[in-house]
Amino acid sequence: MAEEAAAKADACKEYQSSLEDLTFNSKPHINNLTILAEENLKYSSEIVKLIEAQITKGARAQ
Repeated sequence: MAEEAAAKADACKEYQSSLEDLTFNSKPHINNLTILAEENLKYSSEIVKLIEAQITKGARAQ
């Protein structure tokens, strides 16, 4: 159980880091984010929350 929680945390941390690096429309970067999401389908709800938070953060910054 602890291993699964650690794997989930690592996957989310990696995705969040990559998502924060996306500061302009970059097809290669978006493709990498897509690949990360596909590799971590079992954490899809957490990944969606990360994306939603990033969108909200970007909208507030404008």
